[in-house]
Amino acid sequence: MNQAQSQAVIRDVFSNPTQYAASYLILAGVIVALIQYGMLLRLETRFVNSEATREPVLISSAIVILYMVNMLLIAAGFITANRVVMNFGILFIGIAGIVYLLFENRYPDFYQLVAREQKQERYKKSLIQGLSRDKIIARLRELMEEEKIYRQFDLKLDEVAAMLFITPHQLSEFINDLLGMNFASYINQYRVEEAKSILVNKPEESTLAVGFQVGFGSKQSFNTIFKQQTGTTPSGYRKQTMDDRP
Repeated sequence: MNQAQSQAVIRDVFSNPTQYAASYLILAGVIVALIQYGMLLRLETRFVNSEATREPVLISSAIVILYMVNMLLIAAGFITANRVVMNFGILFIGIAGIVYLLFENRYPDFYQLVAREQKQERYKKSLIQGLSRDKIIARLRELMEEEKIYRQFDLKLDEVAAMLFITPHQLSEFINDLLGMNFASYINQYRVEEAKSILVNKPEESTLAVGFQVGFGSKQSFNTIFKQQTGTTPSGYRKQTMDDRP
């Protein structure tokens, strides 16, 4: 088949789409995509009542709906051989893409935030079944190791307790009984461990910048707590570690 014949076939497909099996495959793909968009929309709207995610969820949901409408217009225009409808769909999908890029620029961490809210909701549901120490400690470790909330230099016991849907007293008791330390020591343990990694792997970072990055509010508190846990200052630890390298 030469180029002229190929072009003729393509024109015929767009003029008489229902005569070709490929058109129904395209339609099936559109239906699958719409179902996926619908599932994403359902997931996002579950967090519309959360103050932290309400505005970005509403905007993201509007973008998803716009994409769904665009796909319907393109599919309807293709199947009915209506170029005007199909062109409108193509035009609006370009607009939707631009809006999405603007949305990503304004809310770069939106999907991570939704994932966090989803984990929190799942944890809350499981906790309703009974106050389980294992569930609480597992979620606490997840907050620290995955979400790294210890980087907030003013992180308070009652704030973390609220994330776990328990009282500050219960959280303090769990940490003391199961981990053998108080809340401040538990938080600072994570801060110091991350600081040690940064001090070694990013020698260009000043010790003050490292302290702030991992959640310490001042150079003095960083130096004091770091020395309590490691026996040396941050700068001393960096020098000693770098000197020991082959």
